[in-house]
Parts: sequence; C-alpha cells; structure tokens
Amino acid sequence: MSLQHLQLKSLSDPTWIDKYIHEMGERSFWGYHRWVYDTLDNLKFGEWIAVEKWANAEKIDLFVKLCCCYISETNYDYEFNADGTILKHKFDRNYYQPLLDRLKAKKYETIVHSTEEICV
Repeated sequence: MSLQHLQLKSLSDPTWIDKYIHEMGERSFWGYHRWVYDTLDNLKFGEWIAVEKWANAEKIDLFVKLCCCYISETNYDYEFNADGTILKHKFDRNYYQPLLDRLKAKKYETIVHSTEEICV
C-alpha cells in the first residue's frame, strides 16, 4: 500500500501539528516526536526502515509527517522510496561534509580570482 499521500506537501503550514497535539495531548505528541527523531538519528548510512513496520497503525500518518520534518531539518540526508513505504538514510553528511566544504571553498576562490581579473 502506498503511503506517499501521507507525506507533507508543504512545511509552511504547521496546522497539522495542532490537530495532533489536540488529539494526543502536548506531552504525548512531543514524546512521540522525540522517539521518531531519535529513531532516525540512530539510522546508520545505508540503513532503511519499513514505515508500516515501525509506525503504529494509528500513528502512521503522524510518523510519516514527522519523518518529512526530520528530512527537511537534516539537509535531505534521508529519502522515501517512490511509494513512501521505505525511508532510507542515503547520505552520510559527516563523511562528505569536508569534501563539500572544500568544493565550496574552491568555487569561492574561482569566483574571487575571476572578479579580480575583470577588475584589473
């Protein structure tokens, strides 16, 4: 069964959070939020979870939405498969960040040198 329809279409409308806080209570909502984030924090690079096996059937909608929030907060290091049933840690930012930083620095150097040549 596809779960793609449960994913957040926009992070700019947080009204869905109020709905769950009202249904669950604030303490339960934030406790579940912490559990989802901790679960994803502990997912190693290359590992994946089957959403339907990890999420309680009554909370699968909330689980998917919180995963979407987590993905946006972690620079998209995680992704759902096409039908939204699998969530994978696809990118190891700790490994690649030094390489990305060097590329960014190199790009900046190129831009600065190009600008200097134009000004001379």
